[in-house]
Amino acid sequence: MRKRGFDYAAPHSVPSPSDFSLKVRYGAVPTEDPATWGYRDPQLIDQVERREASDDAPSLEATTALLGDPTRPQNDGDSGNCYAVARTEVYGDSRGVAGWPGYQNLVSLQVDSNNELYASRSAEDLTRGWSACMRSAGFDFARWWEAPLSFNVDPASPASITDAERRSASADRSCRASLHFADSLLRLESAIQDRMLDAIPEVVAEFRTASSAAVRRAGQLLAADSATGPERASATTAN
Repeated sequence: MRKRGFDYAAPHSVPSPSDFSLKVRYGAVPTEDPATWGYRDPQLIDQVERREASDDAPSLEATTALLGDPTRPQNDGDSGNCYAVARTEVYGDSRGVAGWPGYQNLVSLQVDSNNELYASRSAEDLTRGWSACMRSAGFDFARWWEAPLSFNVDPASPASITDAERRSASADRSCRASLHFADSLLRLESAIQDRMLDAIPEVVAEFRTASSAAVRRAGQLLAADSATGPERASATTAN
């Protein structure tokens, strides 16, 4: 960004959980204080509020240099923006991890393993236990994802939190803890995935090789930045 005339500092942000995060995959209540926040994430709310209150929004020119021209289709070869360049330097591909060999296979695998998990007797028993626990608190949900969805949750907005949502989220958190809900589902799905991964050793090996190479490149970039200063390191790694 400096080479293109912009003094850009990446804003602090709360990392978005991936599909592999327990908070997403098995629906953990995203706060330790559901009696206050319901199913909302206070960290995300704080981040959004600070961003809306900030006067430091980047210009259109800076945004275009960082992310590319928003008027151009994503697949038309517009890969010279700084974000794509940085991803290529670290991951070896402008698409990041999605460009690694085996990525699509592993995405399909985690979808298949999740489907197999919820079709299993053990997961059904856990789900029924959770549903019964929630029913004792006054809420009738057959599946865990029905609970937050029933309140039309905007995760970044505290304005619409109701007492019913707070009570549901509090009961949800308690029921999950009593059943070791997420840990139990993780253990069951891990066994399923182990079996599936054992069937595609070449895919796993390719992905691990790409991952190791990315870690190595990231270390080299950080070392260069530390040794020569940010401006010279940027010029060096771009060549």
